[in-house]
Amino acid sequence: MNRSIIFALATLSINTHAGMVVVGNSLVDNIDGFSMDEIRSIFSGSMTTLDNGETVYVVELDKNSEEKKLFHSLVTGKSEIELESEWAKQINEGRTKGRVFVTDYKSVLKRVSNNPNSIGYVTTEALENNKQENIIVIQEIENKDSY
Repeated sequence: MNRSIIFALATLSINTHAGMVVVGNSLVDNIDGFSMDEIRSIFSGSMTTLDNGETVYVVELDKNSEEKKLFHSLVTGKSEIELESEWAKQINEGRTKGRVFVTDYKSVLKRVSNNPNSIGYVTTEALENNKQENIIVIQEIENKDSY
């Protein structure tokens, strides 16, 4: 059990120092022009459509992922419970079908690459190691704790 805790802490430590980026599908006009406030709104579920009028397709890591928790602590400042509540509200109002959850960054990149109007987040390392067509970096995420 102690090994599991040490491994989890080491993994979290490594990931907190890896740079993160928000990525989108480059086939969508102006997808790279999002402000940090707009990105925050997209990932918290309050902004559900793009400038082209299409529903945004949000790709996230699994709900219990430490990387997902880190991303949301840096970007939305919301817990999983708060996120679930906001997304449920948007789904009930018919504004979105919700988020798509995947197991790893490679899957995030594949989904974003294959789906126009999609947006996700990955580490810069994952982006460099998993080249995909139609991927554009929308925003770099700064980890204030790494300074």
